[in-house]
Amino acid sequence: MHLARSIREPAICQLSIFRSCPDINTFLLALSTASPPSTVTMDDTVYLYYRLYDGQSVLASKFPVSTQHTNVSSIDVQDIFPPFTVANITAMILAREGETGSTAAMYLDRRDAMPAAATTTIDIDNGPSTKMSSAIRVVVRPGATAATQAHRSSLVSFPTLARVPWRQTHPTDGLESPPNSTAAVRGYLQKDYEIHDAFFSVGGGHNHTPFHMLTEYALGAAPAHIEAIWKVHLTLEKPAFPSPGQITAATFADHLGERPYYQAYLKFFSEEVLSKGSANTIEEWLFTSKANFDGKAPQMLNRLLAGILHPMLYVGYGVEFAIPGLVAEGLAQAAVHQLGKSLVILPQKMFPTPPSRPDHAFSIASRILLDDRFDDIKPTSLDDVLEKFGDVIYGYAAQWTVDGANAQEVENKVQELCFLNVMLYAVGGWHEGSFREAEFTIMHLVTTSLRLSSLMAIITIPTSKSIFLRAYFARSLGYWISRGRRPLDVRSFFASRTSLSPTVPAPVPTPYASAFPMASSPLAICPNSWLQLVQSALVHPDDHLCKVIRALAHYGSIYGSIPAGTFRTTELKDSEMGRVREGEKDRYWTNDGNHADDPDHLL
Repeated sequence: MHLARSIREPAICQLSIFRSCPDINTFLLALSTASPPSTVTMDDTVYLYYRLYDGQSVLASKFPVSTQHTNVSSIDVQDIFPPFTVANITAMILAREGETGSTAAMYLDRRDAMPAAATTTIDIDNGPSTKMSSAIRVVVRPGATAATQAHRSSLVSFPTLARVPWRQTHPTDGLESPPNSTAAVRGYLQKDYEIHDAFFSVGGGHNHTPFHMLTEYALGAAPAHIEAIWKVHLTLEKPAFPSPGQITAATFADHLGERPYYQAYLKFFSEEVLSKGSANTIEEWLFTSKANFDGKAPQMLNRLLAGILHPMLYVGYGVEFAIPGLVAEGLAQAAVHQLGKSLVILPQKMFPTPPSRPDHAFSIASRILLDDRFDDIKPTSLDDVLEKFGDVIYGYAAQWTVDGANAQEVENKVQELCFLNVMLYAVGGWHEGSFREAEFTIMHLVTTSLRLSSLMAIITIPTSKSIFLRAYFARSLGYWISRGRRPLDVRSFFASRTSLSPTVPAPVPTPYASAFPMASSPLAICPNSWLQLVQSALVHPDDHLCKVIRALAHYGSIYGSIPAGTFRTTELKDSEMGRVREGEKDRYWTNDGNHADDPDHLL
């Protein structure tokens, strides 16, 4: 039943699904051995035409309609079995063309900028695709050739999820996922590890599947949510492909920054994590001199913080949920990230850490706000800012140090970073009495800060703790400045927050007379603001929302009781001081490369 259901529902069907059904197998055998006739022999015969591409150029069909149109082929519509959906017909075309294990995106009209949804129904009798001039476009993603299959088989043996303990603890206390959700997440993340690349687009978009699934799992998602997440990401992710060569300890530095070597680095780090454990692997390949400055200067810690900190997210999630495969994926992603000009942010003089100083992160942010050298910076790339102001930014970061041997100081400094980055995001988005902009890049400073506690728990060498926290602080400052160094109007922000309880869009429930604290109180409708926000985040299609809500909810839990005035000794002025569930239109962060730059999609 599961296989039969999978044929009709997945975002992009895999050939392996069809091979599990003898009847379909027999049908495909007959289909693949019969070329379409060059002329129509029956008046009522209708053909569905398709054109093949590989993403860069035309892809020759095994059954071309003519020698002039080698990438065009057709199928007698009578041979297409229902349902007549994009997913089903795409899978048939891939099987017919011998693209074993490949996936594809289908464009129904040449004017379409985005592929058709998997569940879209195609009119196979009267649609435009019944004419060769308006053939549907099928963009094939690289499939599993014999070499690829052999390469992947070496990865399957890595016990990413199937045979490792699943640590149930997570920061979002009190939210339990249904038991079946654990099995669902295990299965999908194992599959993601085996079949997908780390990046889903030429422009550098990262595979967000693990983040999305694990965050919603931690927030209490049901198996249906997990399955829906998988289907969405299956249409985005790029299939894994074999690297040009292998990576060993001896050749480790030879192909850094080269994305075609991602699978080779993944295999290398997978074996490292299996043999040495996550903690020792992280220590060896992020904090030692050989991992940063020796020989060809690998700069692995710099690379971990590249790509808006996504490799760090992978490693952090892997540590938090005890999934060694994610640790390996994060390190492999770091290895293939190019540095650009960002190496200036972590010069060698940060190794080892200088003596601790009392400067607070808020004080350093205040000094940066007063530094007129940054006044003319408009939102730009981190590299552009570092090229001009890298030494200045490092100078500020050097004023903030950590004694990694002092457990209480480490805890305090983690708290500083969490407060700082939430402030840069929330107060920095505040303008003239209202929250105007949830800035996409700064939002990542909030979601990555949630990883700090997990990483501090697994990093045991004091100097490594110090180096990592200072490096993260430096990178946070760099991103904030690169996005325009938004002002921090703390007084206006808090003065305008007359209520911390959000309103519930109509219709709202009518509390019974005995409801606490009283039926007429807003707290009877929304007794816990975070639960309402979590419910909205669980059903929103953008994975960034659930990640930032989880981080903020966690901070509200552990830091919410810190009294006003705690930060009054810092230099920061006044420092003492899209909900789709409800039917609102889904909105996204500004300059999120995953979504169209549409004013209706800005949050």
